[in-house]
Amino acid sequence: MASRLVAGRTLKGLPTEDLPTEPADRDFAITSVPRGYEMGEGPISLSLAPSDMSDFRQSAGFYYAPIYGDQHLWHYRIDDATRSQKLLSEDNYYETQTFGLNAHKGLETIREYFDIDRGEYLVSLADIYAAVKSNQGHIAKHADQETVDDIRHIIENGVITGILVEGLATSQDNFTGPDAKQVGLNRNTTLSDNRATTVLNWLRESGKFDGVDSKTYRVNSFKNAVRGIGRVDDPSTRGIDAKMNRCVKVHLQYILPQK
Repeated sequence: MASRLVAGRTLKGLPTEDLPTEPADRDFAITSVPRGYEMGEGPISLSLAPSDMSDFRQSAGFYYAPIYGDQHLWHYRIDDATRSQKLLSEDNYYETQTFGLNAHKGLETIREYFDIDRGEYLVSLADIYAAVKSNQGHIAKHADQETVDDIRHIIENGVITGILVEGLATSQDNFTGPDAKQVGLNRNTTLSDNRATTVLNWLRESGKFDGVDSKTYRVNSFKNAVRGIGRVDDPSTRGIDAKMNRCVKVHLQYILPQK
């Protein structure tokens, strides 16, 4: 690896090993790089400059590995239906912007972007993660303790009457084959549904909603979106418009007993 970096040779073909993901409610072993998508810490793409890769090895004890496949810098699709799909431009393979949309502080931006129904209590992904797991370690930097306490009170003392999970995907698609418009619509609708189902499964597997009847859960398209797709005219997948329209909204309906 070191000799290839010095010589400017390709890194393709070198053996790699996947490291297990560290739970977000722990203090990370490696603290020199931003961790966590859209937590607002900074761009999460790592430089491919030889000096930066060598510096990382000095602090971590190993090199990080760029992932290559055909013309992809990294594989961004997790569903087989769109595994071969490529992003609109090479720049989109680098995560160079963050708006903190998954952190508690990102709620202000979300309120500005989306219409939030009156009476809704809006919480972030970081808040619900901290409430379901623990508000310690890395996630504690991005969650709000008062909000976490409120969520725990609802889960532990309330009666959950409904869990509606809405998925949203962007209209961005670069398929140019036959019936491209319909193919793009179908692919992004499926992606929207898959996002919602993934979050629903995470809630179920958390163990905090074991007493909730399975019929209480519902999956739907995002409110005011056609088939769960938000219109995005920006060709960048890194901009605020694109990121806002790649999301899941969970409606948790509950009844709290009077004190």
